[in-house]
Amino acid sequence: MKRYTLSLIISVLTISLAWGANLISENIQSWTPRGSYGSYTQEIPVNGSTGTVSMTRCMVSPGAALSGTGSMGRVQMEATNGILELPQTSSAGAIEFHLAAGSTDRSVKLQSWDGSAWIELTTFSGINTIGSTHIYNLNNPSATRLRLASSSHALYVHDIIVTDFQGLGIPTVTTATISSITAVSAISGGNVTADGGSIVTAKGVCWATSPNPTISGNHSNDGSGTGSFVSTISGLAAQTLYYVRAYATNSQGTAYGEELSFTTSGTDPPAIPTATAATAITASSFVANWNPAVGASSYRLDVSTSSIFASFVSGYNNLTVSNTSQTVSGLSPATTYYYRVRSVNVNGTSASSNVIQLTTVASDPYNGYYNPVLGLTGMALKTGLHDLIDNNTYSNYDGAKTFLFQSLDNTNGVVRCVYTGQDYSISSSYNGSSNPNTEHSYAQSWFGSSESSIKKADVHHLFITNSSVNSSRSNYPFDEVVDVTATYPSYNGYVSLKGTNQSGDTVFEPADQHKGNLARAMLYFSVRYNMTLSQGGVDMLDTFITWHSQDPVDSAELARNAAVYNHQGNRNPFVDHPEYVSYIWGGTTPNTIVQFSPASAMVDEDEGTVTLTVTITNPSPTSATTAQIVLSSGNPADIGNYSTQNISFPAGSSSNRTITVNITDDSLLEGTEILIFSLVNVSGGNSASAGSYSSFNLEILDNDIPAVVATAPINVGYYDFMATWQPAPGITDYYFDLSTDTGFTSFVTGYEDYPCTGNSLYLMGLDDNKTYYYRLRAVYNDSPGAYSNVIFVTTDEVIILDPPLAYEATAVSHEGFTARWSELYGAESYYLEVFSAGSAFASDLIISEYVEGSSNNKYIEIYNGTGNTIDLSSYAIRLYSNGASSPSSTSNLSGSLAHGQAIVYKNSAATLTLPAGVTAVTLSAINFNGDDAVELFKSSTGTTIDIFGRIGEDPGTAWTADSYSTLDKTLRRKPEVLAGITTNPGSGFPTLVSQWDVYPIDTADGLGTHQIAGGSILPGYENYALSNTVSRISGLDPESSYSYRIRASNIGGTSEYSNLIQVQTTGVITGVGANTSIAGASILIEAADLPGYTDNTVTIDPINSPDTDFAVLVSTITDGIRYTINASESSSFAGNYTLRYNGLGFVPAYLAYSLGTTTGSYTGSFGSTETSLNIPAGSGTLVIDILREDPTIPPVLDSPVVVISYSAGQISLSWSPITHATAYLIEASDNPITGFSQIGQTSTTNWTDSALSKRFYRVKALHE
Repeated sequence: MKRYTLSLIISVLTISLAWGANLISENIQSWTPRGSYGSYTQEIPVNGSTGTVSMTRCMVSPGAALSGTGSMGRVQMEATNGILELPQTSSAGAIEFHLAAGSTDRSVKLQSWDGSAWIELTTFSGINTIGSTHIYNLNNPSATRLRLASSSHALYVHDIIVTDFQGLGIPTVTTATISSITAVSAISGGNVTADGGSIVTAKGVCWATSPNPTISGNHSNDGSGTGSFVSTISGLAAQTLYYVRAYATNSQGTAYGEELSFTTSGTDPPAIPTATAATAITASSFVANWNPAVGASSYRLDVSTSSIFASFVSGYNNLTVSNTSQTVSGLSPATTYYYRVRSVNVNGTSASSNVIQLTTVASDPYNGYYNPVLGLTGMALKTGLHDLIDNNTYSNYDGAKTFLFQSLDNTNGVVRCVYTGQDYSISSSYNGSSNPNTEHSYAQSWFGSSESSIKKADVHHLFITNSSVNSSRSNYPFDEVVDVTATYPSYNGYVSLKGTNQSGDTVFEPADQHKGNLARAMLYFSVRYNMTLSQGGVDMLDTFITWHSQDPVDSAELARNAAVYNHQGNRNPFVDHPEYVSYIWGGTTPNTIVQFSPASAMVDEDEGTVTLTVTITNPSPTSATTAQIVLSSGNPADIGNYSTQNISFPAGSSSNRTITVNITDDSLLEGTEILIFSLVNVSGGNSASAGSYSSFNLEILDNDIPAVVATAPINVGYYDFMATWQPAPGITDYYFDLSTDTGFTSFVTGYEDYPCTGNSLYLMGLDDNKTYYYRLRAVYNDSPGAYSNVIFVTTDEVIILDPPLAYEATAVSHEGFTARWSELYGAESYYLEVFSAGSAFASDLIISEYVEGSSNNKYIEIYNGTGNTIDLSSYAIRLYSNGASSPSSTSNLSGSLAHGQAIVYKNSAATLTLPAGVTAVTLSAINFNGDDAVELFKSSTGTTIDIFGRIGEDPGTAWTADSYSTLDKTLRRKPEVLAGITTNPGSGFPTLVSQWDVYPIDTADGLGTHQIAGGSILPGYENYALSNTVSRISGLDPESSYSYRIRASNIGGTSEYSNLIQVQTTGVITGVGANTSIAGASILIEAADLPGYTDNTVTIDPINSPDTDFAVLVSTITDGIRYTINASESSSFAGNYTLRYNGLGFVPAYLAYSLGTTTGSYTGSFGSTETSLNIPAGSGTLVIDILREDPTIPPVLDSPVVVISYSAGQISLSWSPITHATAYLIEASDNPITGFSQIGQTSTTNWTDSALSKRFYRVKALHE
C-alpha cells in the first residue's frame, strides 16, 4: 500500500529572508474590491510610510480563497494585458510573490524600471492551480520600481514581499558544548543562526591539538543550511588536549564559532567488539570471527552449547586470542554451539559482544572423499585436489554423449541449450549427432596430446548446445564482451554474446544462467589436467573467479556433480566446496544470504492467515543454515499471540522455508496495525547472514473503519466547487481523491489522499467545463478505510462572449427612455454606456482604426461622420518613418466616401481575413511599424486632418501607455471621438489611451465599419454595470439626442461593444408620459402637468411585469379627469395605481375604470390630491375617470319653468335646462282634475303640439 505525507506550508507575511527588513509585506485582504477588469490604484504601507500600487487590466478579490502557499485574497491579472506595478522602494533585496492560476503551467514576467524603459529581470514559470512561492534575489542597493507584466494567462497574486538590501556576508555560527568524552572520541556540534544572504553549503566542527583549528585539518561535515547540528569527533588519542570550534561555509567564505577545548580520558576499557558469523564449519570444527574493537590489545573467547553460557566447551572459557578469529575444534557433529567475545587492554575488559549461533555439519556428505585435503590452502590445496580427482580414465566419447543426452541433462525427453536456453525434444537414442550437439567447454584445440581421449569424454566440462552457436563459439576464450559483434537466439531469458573484450580480443560470453557452472567446469579441468586458463591471449582465471561468485552453486549443479561422479568416478571439488576457489586463487566464497521474499504484505483483518517466505542464496553444500523469525515490533495479540519461529536450511538445500501467521480479527476501531518480523541469529552456511530484506513488514488493514458516503457537490462554479460527504461515525479525518477519470488512474495535482476534516472541502483553481470525480476514505490512526462511492461534477463553462445586439429604445418620453439589448448565453453581467448628443456629426474625416499586425499585416481605416459625402481626391495619407519630420511616403486618395461609411487601406502584402463584404485598397504609404507616425492630410487646403503618433519623434519600437502599444496591436477609435488630431503633439502620443481602444495583434473583425457616439458619456453611465437586459435612462432633456451601447461580461472577460443606438427624447406634451417597469418594479410616470395642475404623475406597481413599457395620457373631462394607460404587455395591468391630480379643484366622489370588457368603480374615500386603487388583470387600454359626483345616485332635479306660445295652429313649449337632467317628459290633459297623460319625451328644451282644442301641459325633468 502506498502512503504519502502531504506537507502543508503556511506562508506568513513576516517571513525572515536572508536579507534585511521587509519594505513591503502585503496580502490583498484589506484592498478595495474591484469586480471587473480595469485600471485601479491601491495605497499600501511601504517601510513606515505609504505608497501606491498601480493596476492595469486587473480585478481585486480581498476574500478569495486559496490553495497552497499564500494568504486569502488576490489580485487577478488579465492575460497578456494585466500589469501590477509596485511603489518605488529605497532598495531591494529579495522579491517574493505567492502566485496561483486557473490551470497549469502559467507564467509572468518580473520587470524593473531602468529610468527609461521596463527591463525584464526574470520569468516566474510553472504557476499552477495550487499556490506557490516565487522568489527573485535582486540585491539592488538603490531605488527600485518593480512590476509584474506579460502574463501568459490570467493569474492570481496572493502576497507581495520586498525586503531591503543589506549585502552578502559569511554565515554566523556558534559552537556547542563538548560531551561524551572518551579516550578516542567526543561529541560536539553547533548552530548556524544566519546564512549571510547565500546558502550554507557545509557545516560541522574542526579540531586539532593546537588552537584555532580550521577546515584545512581534521573536520566533520554535518550537512548544509542553517540550524543546529551534532558532530562526532573521532580518531583521538588518549589523555590529549584538543581544541574545537564549529564552522559554516557559504559563497562568501567560512565562518568559525567560539573555540572550546577538552582532554580525552585515559582510563577507559576498550570498546565492545562485534562478533560475526562463523566460517569453515565442519562436523567437528568452525572458525569464530569478530570485528576489531577500538583500544583492544587482545580478546577473550567463550564457546558453549548453552545460549546463556551456563557451561563452556572445554578449553574455550575466557580463551585469550590475539587476533580477530579463532579455530574451535574437537566438537560434536550436528550440534548447535554459541560463542561470544570480549576485548581487553591494560585498563580492563569490555562487556561481552553479541552472541553467534551455529550448527556443526551432521556428517561428511562425501564420505571422507575430501579428507586428504582438509586444512590445505593455496597451491598445496590445488595439488592435493589434482591428486584427488585425476583418477578418471573414462575415454568413450560416444558413451559420454549418450550419458549426457539421455540421462545427465535430460528431463522427460527434453534437453536445453546452455547458451540460448532453447529446449529440444529428443528421441530415446539421440546422442548429439546433429542439432543440438555437444560443447567442449575447454576447447579440444587446447587439449594437447596427453590424455586427449579422456579429456574429450570428461562429462564435467561437456554441455548441450545449439550446433550453430557451438560452431560460432569455436575455440574463442571466455570473457566479458564490451563490443558485441554477434548475438544469438534467446529463449527463457538466456542471452549469450560474441565480440571483443576490454583489450580488443575476440571472446565469447555465455548466458548469465550458465556462467557459474562454466567457471567451475573450467577450474576443474585446469586442476584435473594441469591445463592453463590463458588461451588466445586472454587470461580467463579472474573472470571465472568472478562468475563463480556471481552465479553460485545450486541444488541442480550438486546433483549433476554426484551423477558425473557415479559415471566416471571423480568429482568437481569446486561444486562440492565452492570455498576452495578462494582457498586456492583468492577472491571470496559467496556468503550464504537468507532473506524474506517478498518482504512485506498488506492483508485485511479478516483474511485469516498470511505466509512469510524466507529464501536462501549461496547455500553451503556442507553446512546447514539456521535462523529465527522474531516479532520485533507490534502486538503479538494481533497475530494469534505469535511466538518466535525457528527455520533451518539443510546443507546444500536452496528450497524456501515458510511460516504461517494467524491474523486476529477483532471488532476494535484501531486503524492499520503495522507489525515487523526480523531474521535474527542467522548462522551456518558460508558465513550466513541476513540479506537486505531481513525485515518483513505486515500491514493489517482494520476492517472496522466505517465507510464514508460522498454526497453531491454544492456551489459549483467555473473554477471551483464544494465537495461534500456524510461524516462517518467516530471519524474526524479523511483522505480525499480528485481525478478527471472515473478509474482514478491519475489525480489532480495535490489531491491524491489529500487529508481533510469535517464534511466538506472547497476546491478551487480547476478548469472550466471539465468533469471531475471525487471519493473519500475515513482515516483512523493514520489508517484509511474503504473508498466511498464516487461523485462526479462538471464545472461551469466559461463562454467567450460575442457583442450583444442593442435594440431600439422603448418608452421614450420627454425625460428619458428605456435601453434594451439581447440576452447572451454565458453572460454574467452587462456594461452600459450612454452618450449625450453633443454635435451630431464629425468635423471632418478621422483615422478610425489602425492595425499593426504580424509581418506585413498593416491597415488604416478612414471614417466619414460629417453628414455629407466627401470627395477623397482632396486627401492623402502620409507616412513618417523612424522619427522623420517630412513624409517618407505619400499616397493620394481617390473616389468618394458617403456619410456613415468607412474605407480600408492596406499594405500590398497584408493577408488578414476581413469581415464579409469588406475590401481593402492597397496604398504604398501603408508600410508603417509601431514607431512610425501616420498623417491624414487635406491637400486642397494644405491642412492636417488627423495624426496617429507624433511626427518627428522616434519612440524606439512603439508609443506605449499602460497596456496600450502601437506595436503588434489593433487600435480602434472610441465612438465619442468626433474630430482628428490636427496639431502635432508636443511629445509622445498623449491621446493613445483616451481616444483609442486596444485589441490583440491581427484583430481585423472591426475593419470596414465605425460608429460615433456624437457626445460625451453621461455621468454615471460609463461602464454602468447591470445584471439584466433592460435599463431605464431618466433625468434627460426633452427633444435631445442620445445614444447607447452595451458590452457583455463574465469571468472569462468582456465582449466588444454592441451596435450603437440613437435616441431622440420627445418634447414636453401636456398629460403625456412613459416609463418601464423592470422585473415588476414600481415606477413613476412623469406625465407633463395639465394646465392649472401641479402634479399629474402616475405610480404603477404591477403584480407581475416582464419588463413592461407603460404610456400615460392624462386629460380633463366634464366634472373630472381621465387617465388613459397603455402597456406593452397586457398581463402587466394588474397592480396598484396611484393617480395624482393636484389642481383638480374639488375632492372627487367617484372613480370608474374600464380595461377591455372589464369595468369597475370606486366610491370610497378620496384624497384631495391623489387616489390609489388596485386594477385587476385585463387587456386592451386602461381608462380611469375621476369625477366630482357619483353618477349612480339620482340627483334632485328642479322643475322646469315652461313658457307656452301659440302660432298658426301650433302650441310651442320651451324651458330652461335643468341641472343633471338628461331628458324631459311631456304630459298633457284636457282636464287637470282627472289627470295627465304622457304625450312624448325629448332631450331638448322645447316641444311642439297641434292646437286641436284647449289642453293643459306639464314638463318633468328626468335623469337616466
